[in-house]
Amino acid sequence: MTEPTTRLLQTFSLPAFDFTPEEARLVKGAAVTAALVLWFAAALIDAWFLLVVPIVGGLCTAAIWRMRRDRPEADGAEDDWSF
Repeated sequence: MTEPTTRLLQTFSLPAFDFTPEEARLVKGAAVTAALVLWFAAALIDAWFLLVVPIVGGLCTAAIWRMRRDRPEADGAEDDWSF
């Protein structure tokens, strides 16, 4: 886990922990499954939701890919925090 996450857990007097690769895969799978269930549940209310969410997600992915492709290469600075 990252340092901010560890500090947050310690703020609430919770023990810090770290996932094994298998546990991390299970948590990611559960998150994806929950997102799909919520997406389908919302699509039952409004059918346009079934189409709009993947289209918006695809457009955001394409925009991020284009921005990363077009940015100049770093000059080897280790302290560069720009994303």
